[in-house]
Amino acid sequence: MIKQWAFVLCMGAGLAATASAQDPKPVVGQVIGAGAKAPGGDVEKGKTLYRTSGCYECHGTVAQGSPRTGPMLLTPRPFEGFLRQLRRPSAEMPPYLEKVLSDQQVADIFAFIQTLPKPVDYKTIKILQ
Repeated sequence: MIKQWAFVLCMGAGLAATASAQDPKPVVGQVIGAGAKAPGGDVEKGKTLYRTSGCYECHGTVAQGSPRTGPMLLTPRPFEGFLRQLRRPSAEMPPYLEKVLSDQQVADIFAFIQTLPKPVDYKTIKILQ
């Protein structure tokens, strides 16, 4: 039952975000795939989209994730893999198709996530050694 509600909330938030989002100008960014280019991302727009499209509801406000709701997004991942996971999720996440989030909006969210502090390696914490 909880998973069904999470799906409804995530999809509803994503559709609402699409309706209110402005169409950003594409900027050429990193190379992905066979010659395709990922759009450059706008961190501030990504921060807003992360919150308004429902990402934080499962992945946390700083992408820290949770075993019960969604994985941490702070691990290194190329844009191509990030986009593929959003379009065709392998877990119980709803798909965010292009009519919900454009490639540019996904690039903005990806850029925002890249600015978040990475988790500390537990091996560097003295009390845990």
